[in-house]
Amino acid sequence: MAETAKFEQAARARPLTRVKAEHRYPVYDLDTSIAVARAVRDRGGGSATIQQLGSFLNYTSTRSGSFISRIAAARQFGLVESNDRFIAPTPLATKIIAPERPGVDDAHARTETFLNIPLYRSLYERYKSGPLPPEMGLRNALETHYNVPRARSQVAYRVFMDSAEQAGFFQARAGARTHLVMPVIRPAEGEDLFEPGEPSRDQETIRDQPPAPIELTTESDLIKRLRQILVEKIREVPATDLETIREYIKQIKQLGDEREGKDRE
Repeated sequence: MAETAKFEQAARARPLTRVKAEHRYPVYDLDTSIAVARAVRDRGGGSATIQQLGSFLNYTSTRSGSFISRIAAARQFGLVESNDRFIAPTPLATKIIAPERPGVDDAHARTETFLNIPLYRSLYERYKSGPLPPEMGLRNALETHYNVPRARSQVAYRVFMDSAEQAGFFQARAGARTHLVMPVIRPAEGEDLFEPGEPSRDQETIRDQPPAPIELTTESDLIKRLRQILVEKIREVPATDLETIREYIKQIKQLGDEREGKDRE
């Protein structure tokens, strides 16, 4: 008994291994995460509260682990952004859901969302020059090189492979999941053919110019965008529906107060 107690005490004293940010992975695949942004856009009119989104996605509780993990996955892919009350699709998600050039904009955006996951980008760089290892070999790599717990490596492997397929990385070999190949996207008529992540010919002509300043997206900018969405939603509400109009006006005022507070900070 004394030896057992000593072993348990040593185990409790052992520091927990934290997964580095670049090694974290979503537990829901790309298509399942796109569905989150689509629900906000199609059913919420461009924004939704956590409670509304839970209802749109048929969850009985927004405190469930599966719901929280699904929203986290959508954020990791760069498909939704949020403040304390509202969730909205990102411009990247809009390119997938409502592309101006179907088959081009959405295909590029899918590739970008996949590579938004640092772990996936690292795996792509690691294996782009040759075949992927078999499932057990790749799971061993996830555990050894990326600190994925053994109990979770199967889920991490499945979500990675499914997301890679949904982003087009297996198209070059007719869907065979053997090599990660950057998808070649067929352009619209009159446009040049190029791979996602590579400069087009138009981009090559300006590569030597000094870079334009980067405009940072702040939380205040998100609040402003959400207010604009709510104003647009008011215009769609029948004039006789005073209760809904009052609720939207209340939300707009709250967002205005929050934005002023962020600007003062």
